[in-house]
Amino acid sequence: MNIVIDRDKLLKLVGSFTALIDISLSVFDNSFAEIMRIKEKHPFCRCIQSTEIRNSLCYASDCNALNIARKSKKGYIYRCHAGLIDACFPVIENGNVISYLMFGQILDNSPIKDQWKNTEKLCRWHPDIKILREHFFTLTQLSNQTINACSDIISACTAYVWLSELIKSSEPSHSQRILSYIDANYSSKITLDEMSEALSLCKTTLCCIAKNQLGANINALIRNKRIAMAKTYLETTDMRISEIADKVGIGDNNYFVKIFKAYVGITPSDYQKRFRRTMLPIYLEMKPTERIILDGRDRCELI
Repeated sequence: MNIVIDRDKLLKLVGSFTALIDISLSVFDNSFAEIMRIKEKHPFCRCIQSTEIRNSLCYASDCNALNIARKSKKGYIYRCHAGLIDACFPVIENGNVISYLMFGQILDNSPIKDQWKNTEKLCRWHPDIKILREHFFTLTQLSNQTINACSDIISACTAYVWLSELIKSSEPSHSQRILSYIDANYSSKITLDEMSEALSLCKTTLCCIAKNQLGANINALIRNKRIAMAKTYLETTDMRISEIADKVGIGDNNYFVKIFKAYVGITPSDYQKRFRRTMLPIYLEMKPTERIILDGRDRCELI
């Protein structure tokens, strides 16, 4: 998934956070690639990553945490492979994770010597434990309360980032593609096989996306679209009920009436009459030039 970033505004937002709390903060894309970093990595981390093989440990640790956040769609606080505290938070757009904010390279306020003992065991492979220890004891220590407060702030920031479109996807999500397909094809017969092939998504995935992200199964989404369009035709045209049924992809007029009444509460004919009785006084008060023209005729002429 490609994303678009408003770097200046995003930099200002996360820069304000790091100005208050002197810790590292990074932005990752959906493929777990780091695309922005506020403040350089701590010397301890640079020392850890001084060789290619050890750098891969950091990458694997980050990917594991980001994957957990993606699956849960929640923030995740953890100890990295070297014993430091990191935290990552997903930015969610229409139910899909599009990027992540991550802060860390810190310690909690438990005895630092005890924390070092743990790190020393984890990093016993390092060729220079002495220099690593020196850097470790310069890491920022925060209370658990402060760490949780930082987490709450960054979690809130992820919602703001999406709402303000500081980070947004440049491609339609799977759920958007499903709705677009239904919008384009509701007037004809839609099968799950055809939709699956057209969207290059297996049927199981289609059904899961519909249920988890759109709140309804595929058949319900199609039905809702057809009912909504039927209402529009009933409100704005003088088409016969059978014509509207065919127009919205339900060829059987009796079945259309049955479905419409089941989900709207009244028959299509009653809906049309009720709507026109409600709207007639409004249209009669309009000047001729203000009246809505539909199908080449004055709307009031249709009532």
